[in-house]
Amino acid sequence: MISECQEQIIAEPTRLSVQFTKRDVILYALGIGCCSETQADSISIDRYNPTLKNRELRYVYENHEDFDAFPTFLLSLPFRSELLSDVDAGNDSETPDKSRLGFGIRSFPPKSLGGGSSSGIIPRIFFKKDPDCIESVRDLPVLHTSQTLELHRPYIYNQSSTRGDDEPVNVWLESRVLSVKPRGIGTFLTSETKFYQEENGAKVCVATSQMTALVLGLDPKLIREWGSLSKRRSVVAANAVKDTKKTLHVYRVPPNAALIYRLSGDYNPIHVEGGNNYLKDIAGESSKRGAVLHGLCTLGYAVRAVLKHAEEDPRFTTLKPRLLSVECSFVKPVFIGDSLTVVVAEESDVSLFSQRSLCLVFRVYRSLGEHSNPAGDIADFSAKNERVVDQGVAVLSWDDHDGFKLKNVSNSTCISRL
Repeated sequence: MISECQEQIIAEPTRLSVQFTKRDVILYALGIGCCSETQADSISIDRYNPTLKNRELRYVYENHEDFDAFPTFLLSLPFRSELLSDVDAGNDSETPDKSRLGFGIRSFPPKSLGGGSSSGIIPRIFFKKDPDCIESVRDLPVLHTSQTLELHRPYIYNQSSTRGDDEPVNVWLESRVLSVKPRGIGTFLTSETKFYQEENGAKVCVATSQMTALVLGLDPKLIREWGSLSKRRSVVAANAVKDTKKTLHVYRVPPNAALIYRLSGDYNPIHVEGGNNYLKDIAGESSKRGAVLHGLCTLGYAVRAVLKHAEEDPRFTTLKPRLLSVECSFVKPVFIGDSLTVVVAEESDVSLFSQRSLCLVFRVYRSLGEHSNPAGDIADFSAKNERVVDQGVAVLSWDDHDGFKLKNVSNSTCISRL
């Protein structure tokens, strides 16, 4: 049981800090395939798509007139953040030490993901006792199982003097554990992170995310269960999407995808060395295929497809879509070299949304054999491919002047079944 004193400790968020530059923004976008020749057109499978490249150039070229961070970039920052207590201890000045805040390669899992614990992403307070093998817990494979991101307002970075110095931008984070659930396969941990930036002398929350991760093989007898089970906000119902609004987007994940994406902060060895016997419980015989692609990298590919779907909507040809929120579950691993297909569809109940907003639902599949024709029957396609991302929901707005004013629209209003 968790004591009242321990409850108070758990309720106190872990405070972190990180810095990023335009170089980090660009590296992240390259890691999820922006401007690469990895996407085939929804109708004709072309190796080269200049229109797509021009559209995504804004995420990878600092001198582009519309240069911007890819919407899910913030999700990479917790992996590179530092505990504020560590930063304060190593620096007496008011200016953070740039060499400590997110720059350089570090071991996995970083202390920032476990509240400074030496036991990996599971904080030490959730262990029933300190077993002799607690240090070895850090070596157990960690799999990302779900992710949400809600953007409350545009986050800022140094956009002035695009040809000048690339000065670091500060972000402060507050992370707290929502639940710890030991199960036979391992232990599930769900946490929430709030992202803050300084605005007019005050720290303002620009985004909130939730993630669930599974520590494979962690003996449930060692862990105290805590918190309530997180429930998906989306409701699954039949016939909830418009067939006329479905599009399919095919990506060929390059062999070096994980090697590039890991430079955004997630240095989990499973993305280079592959898994071990624990992975067989999740992926079966396919676990022998080797390195696993980052879940957040797969999500990046999915959001690229979502944005492409929205940008090509004839109703909004003069406007630019802006992501307000996204959520999904990772149900199967993606392996290096897989061919992915993202199925995107529009929420049927358009009365829930204004003319300048849209709810899209998506799923991601990986090919089990030869590449299937994405222009064919979707039900037949789903049967021949393995679903790797499920219950994906994204809410977008097209209001350039006040893209974040739609505060009452959330993923909870989206009903999806692909």
